Amino acid sequence: MAEVYSAHTMSSSSETLYGDQDDNALNAMDTVKALHSDELASLSVDDQKLKAPPETFQHLLLKTLHSYLTFLTTTWWHSILALFAPGMTVLDHITLFLFAFVASIIISVMMLVCVLAHVPVLVWLFEKWAHMEADDLSLVNASYPKLFESMTHAQLDAARHSMSEPIRNSASTVAHRVFDLDVARFLLQCAALTYERTSAPVQQAVDKAKSASGSDKKPQSGRHHPKGAGKHARQVLGESGAQQMMSALHDSKGETKLAAWANSMIPPIKYSSVSELNGTDSAFCGIFWDPNSTWIVLAFKGTDPTEFSEWASDFQYIPREAGERITGFGQVHGGFYDRLFAPTSSGLSPFDTIASAVRAVADEVSTANASSKINLFVTGHSLGCAMASLAYACLISEPFVLGSNVIIRDAYLFAAPIVCDPKSVAAFNECLDASTTYEEGPYVRTLWRVVNRQDVVATALPSLGDDRLKGSLRNLFAFAHLGAELRMGSQRAPSYVRGGSLKPDTWVGIRSKLDLQTVNVMNTQGMPPVIRWSQDIPLVGRFASHATTMYWDAITQLQVGRAYWAGS
Repeated sequence: MAEVYSAHTMSSSSETLYGDQDDNALNAMDTVKALHSDELASLSVDDQKLKAPPETFQHLLLKTLHSYLTFLTTTWWHSILALFAPGMTVLDHITLFLFAFVASIIISVMMLVCVLAHVPVLVWLFEKWAHMEADDLSLVNASYPKLFESMTHAQLDAARHSMSEPIRNSASTVAHRVFDLDVARFLLQCAALTYERTSAPVQQAVDKAKSASGSDKKPQSGRHHPKGAGKHARQVLGESGAQQMMSALHDSKGETKLAAWANSMIPPIKYSSVSELNGTDSAFCGIFWDPNSTWIVLAFKGTDPTEFSEWASDFQYIPREAGERITGFGQVHGGFYDRLFAPTSSGLSPFDTIASAVRAVADEVSTANASSKINLFVTGHSLGCAMASLAYACLISEPFVLGSNVIIRDAYLFAAPIVCDPKSVAAFNECLDASTTYEEGPYVRTLWRVVNRQDVVATALPSLGDDRLKGSLRNLFAFAHLGAELRMGSQRAPSYVRGGSLKPDTWVGIRSKLDLQTVNVMNTQGMPPVIRWSQDIPLVGRFASHATTMYWDAITQLQVGRAYWAGS
């Protein structure tokens, strides 16, 4: 078939977080879960990060109100303090207060929506409907229950074949980039699937761990590198407590649903959660891999639309200096940064746990495939995009943090919000332009930021930094996205690409390993028109366009061929 178109890092030596003679019997799956247990144990002794599951609707109402008032207080207090900050211009102050005002209105609306979504009778009605009509899917994916059954075996095989190809076979060059449609579709399914795991099992698992830790067990302070995965959890919780904690999470409905989907592939692949990203709300990072191939996928979960604490975190934009963890970076969204890089009580950050998990899986897969190089792909949706962007940037700036047998490939991110300032964008682009050299030689990578229509998260937030705004870097409106934007077209409309890491007028081709007829089989499998047309409703349509199901419907309509340049 024709093709259609540093101190903060971990050593690349064998002494890793999971390396220990006592752990030689652990396979990659056991190691990943053990690393995860260490992180959960750390969360269990951190009262500030522990969120117990609400026992009643009244309890949830009080917690939501508390989060709402905390958001308003913090946002406006920082806006007032900024009046006395040096280097702030009048325009900076105006935009800061305008941002606080708009954010407060949106958060007020979302608080009411989230409370309404948890009214017991409405929850019961939705669960009944989802059971009968939507294959028990979550609210995020329920509007199109066939989402996870839409890819044919041929399309899945094409994606997995592309993901396992050596980097030397890549058709991308500096002046000619390739957007792999097969890989993009598969990674969107991985990103959407993460929404099927909710926060309740995580909170219950950490709550069990907190009870098991006891007052006589003290977590070790400072940066702690346990000699073996799972030892920190056993030290804090004891053997029985660690097992109870992990059983509460990995035997939960959402976790087993993700594992079952991975196992249903032909041939089957593997899945495990990796990190809770410094909290017990619904955001987390999962890892997919094929033990008989040479690829790994990191998938970051986005915002659960019914979790108010996550909306508050998304809109509480307090910039944080990120240069200590990401080479050359300036300021980034503080909430996103802390989720990924703030250390837990063990001294390790979620990024450290994720990197250790990738190394463990890569070592096993590499050995099983005659020491082949392992390709790492990164994906996420919405909030998951933001953390995936920062994780990808850190990996690009420290290319050997995962070991010499892992090759960092393209990232395919969907519905990405703004994450950083223009200085950070410039540093990221410089790393990509450097064409990091592995044994295979220099190569090109792209962070694809995929956008559907006028998605409110991807297009409505002020992002003048995308156009290299000159002036004060303290201006919130000057913040920017990472990566190259691909605005998806359809059978009747072309796709467009703009800016970011691409030079103006870079030739971009959307390609598939399948012939045109096979590629377009999905075009007849879209969602019902009445749902698709909801995106045309003024204002409401911008929120509808953000849904995973709308992204899936759009990517099924995406045509191979050239994506046209839309500006710098």
